[in-house]
Amino acid sequence: MLGISVLANQGVSGAVVNDVVADGAAAKAGLSAGDVITSFDGKAVDSPDTLSTALNSHHAGDKVPVTWQDQSGQSHTATITLMTGPVR
Repeated sequence: MLGISVLANQGVSGAVVNDVVADGAAAKAGLSAGDVITSFDGKAVDSPDTLSTALNSHHAGDKVPVTWQDQSGQSHTATITLMTGPVR
């Protein structure tokens, strides 16, 4: 589990973060609501469906690089250790 929920297609390339689970993997990496995930495990993310497909090929404990753009337009990359729990 990445520990986020994403918004349906928002007319942007990527997956727009709607909510971040406190103390979840994404929160620990610094993701916030409104950020746009653009890459997961080295593969481009162009929609929420692309992110969901990529997440489904991984398991808790996997360490994956994630790239996102914050609301100010700055790009960030972090290696995130996926956690157990329901996908949100």
